[in-house]
Amino acid sequence: REWHKTQIGDIENLKKEYVISHFESMQVQRAPGLTCLTALSSKTLGTTENPINNSKGCGTIMRIAPIAFMNYWRGNYTLEDIFEIAVKNSALTHGHQVAWLASGFFVVFLRLLIEEKLEEIYDNKIEDLIEASLDILKISNYSEEHKNTVILSVRNAIELSKKTERVL
Repeated sequence: REWHKTQIGDIENLKKEYVISHFESMQVQRAPGLTCLTALSSKTLGTTENPINNSKGCGTIMRIAPIAFMNYWRGNYTLEDIFEIAVKNSALTHGHQVAWLASGFFVVFLRLLIEEKLEEIYDNKIEDLIEASLDILKISNYSEEHKNTVILSVRNAIELSKKTERVL
C-alpha cells in the first residue's frame, strides 16, 4: 500500500519504516494499470482463496520480477517457493488464475536466467530454461485448464519468435 501512495501522489504520507520511503527512485510514478490501482485502493487485497476481481491483465507481470532475486537478500528459496510467492503476489491485485500462473512461470524463468552464466545462454539453452520453468508450473496445485492456457501461450510465443518474417 505504500507503493500505491507513490502512484497517486501521496508521498508525504509514506511511513518511514518502509524501504520505499528512503529511495526517491522507488517513489516515481510508473503509470500502473487501473486494475493494480483499484485493487490497492480497496479495503482488502486479493488472495488465491479470495480473489477480488477476475482480471488476468499484465500489471501483475510488470511488478513481480524482483521476486526472482529473493535468494540474494533473504534466504534460500526453491523454485517452487518463488513460484508460490509470485502467485500470491499476483493474487493481491489480479483475481484470475491465468495471471497468477503466468507470474509464477515468469519469476521462475527469470530466476533460472539469473543463475546461468550469461555467456552460456544461447537459443537452445533459453528453451531449456523455459521448459524447466514450465515443469514447475505443471506440478503446481492449480487448475489444469489454466495451467494449460499458460503453457499454450508460452509455446505459441516461442513459435512466433522463430518466425523470420515480420508479423506486424
